[in-house]
Amino acid sequence: MNLTCPSLFEQSTYVGGTWIEATSQPNDTVVNPANGEPVGRVPRLTAAQANDAVSHAATAYDEWREWSGRERACVLREWAQVVKTIRDDLAIILSSEQGKPIHEARAEIAQAANYIEWFSEESRRIYGDNMPAVRRSQRVHVIRPPVGVCAAITSWTFPSSMVARKVGAALAAGCTVVLKPSSQAPFSALALCVLAENAGLPRGVFSVLTGDDATLVKALVDSPQVRKVSFTGSIAAGKKLMARCADTVKKVSLELGASSPFIVFDDPISTSPFPARSRRAFATRARRRCARTAS
Repeated sequence: MNLTCPSLFEQSTYVGGTWIEATSQPNDTVVNPANGEPVGRVPRLTAAQANDAVSHAATAYDEWREWSGRERACVLREWAQVVKTIRDDLAIILSSEQGKPIHEARAEIAQAANYIEWFSEESRRIYGDNMPAVRRSQRVHVIRPPVGVCAAITSWTFPSSMVARKVGAALAAGCTVVLKPSSQAPFSALALCVLAENAGLPRGVFSVLTGDDATLVKALVDSPQVRKVSFTGSIAAGKKLMARCADTVKKVSLELGASSPFIVFDDPISTSPFPARSRRAFATRARRRCARTAS
């Protein structure tokens, strides 16, 4: 993998501000779906290590929640800026582990940076509300405190933008986050974690867990210190997760399944009985008509 910044490709995992190398314990190999070749290895963490990450997040939460919205915005904006600066490297990592074409990978990285930048501004606008009270001697003031430790569980489909969307929102609100990316595409999340650390995010505020999905998700969902779970995945998995979260009365956000079915027809140009030269002429005339219409 030819990267301008090789340190972005991190074959380790980030727990409570400490990087755990893949060579220090059992590990899993991530494969490029386009050619079947190995991309790299990541540690296979245990449930105890997941609980350790949650404990670090709970400790860091006491300080992070006291940061002003402006202070959190400065860190998030710096994070967004470095993501934009190293977009090509991040796109290469994403394409290598997920199989997405490089131009689509670049577009996703740009979207991830936009998410983080958006939430950096939203952190400045977490205002309370003054509401009319029943009695003249009273004043009702509504505040929006952070929830606490959040567990974010993402899928392989958008391994960068989905992470930015979940993590950026939680950090902007003053929450700390333990992220479990898909075991099929963890390197994009780890690269974003490297950049978040470089942007000045305090230790323990953000952790990334790699390893068996079922083991680590169970540990996060069962932990009483985790107060919010955000999950993207299948409907069946979402139902089980929601039921399990009920035991500790967690807040839950679920993004499940697909709701955009479509039918793919044969390409009328590629299946045309006319020769290729005629098809090209037809396409050229069509473009000219569109240009005249637009003008």
